Amino acid sequence: MITSIFYHEISDSIDTQYTINLDTFHKQMNILANEDYVVEGIDGLVRRIEMNTHIPTKYILLSFDDGYKSDLIVAEILQKYGFNATFFITPKHFNRNEHYLTKDEVKMLSQNFHIGSHGLTHSNLTTLKNENLKMEFINSKHLLEEIIGKSVDVISAPGGYMNYATKNIGLLNGYNFVATSIEWPVTKRFMTQRKTINRTCIRNTFSESTYKKILSNDLSFFMMRRLRAGIYYFPKKLIDKKLV
Repeated sequence: MITSIFYHEISDSIDTQYTINLDTFHKQMNILANEDYVVEGIDGLVRRIEMNTHIPTKYILLSFDDGYKSDLIVAEILQKYGFNATFFITPKHFNRNEHYLTKDEVKMLSQNFHIGSHGLTHSNLTTLKNENLKMEFINSKHLLEEIIGKSVDVISAPGGYMNYATKNIGLLNGYNFVATSIEWPVTKRFMTQRKTINRTCIRNTFSESTYKKILSNDLSFFMMRRLRAGIYYFPKKLIDKKLV
């Protein structure tokens, strides 16, 4: 099984449970380095699968959602450790405010890191009609490709909202994989057959011991998280009852 984790904003101004302060992020990257993890973006794993090369036992699939300005600081930290990652960008955020990356910054980031789409407007994709859904997939892909001059063939679902029908429309419109927020480890077989990448979101409520459980693919932790999601987030489950 492959550990797949993702972050949102890295900042000392904590707004939500998804904002990780800089010191904690440094410590978490130190843990990965000290325990000899190989850390790559989705493109790195895809290359390993396509070339049928070895996937290390201690392997982390790392990504970041939303395109926050802090991705620039993150990039410097990752390069220090020799890590890589996928950054999922929402084009609508370019002109939103100073907390998000500009087009030029995304282009600069793409020189060393993998770029994916996070939808055009960060909408709940499962609620959109087909015409608007295709716009989210196609327009975000084309805008990002124009900026970075590279193919964009993976998308992460904004808010984690994704179902079977929505995923298939994405696959029919230029994407090879869809990244979800389903908290469960990735397997090579599941990823290649379902074209789906499970990811666990790192929250500031997680202790160091919890973080290490995620890294070690502790199934008891993931089972408890799934149970908790079923109890506390049942309305969302009703919307996404066909989660891939």
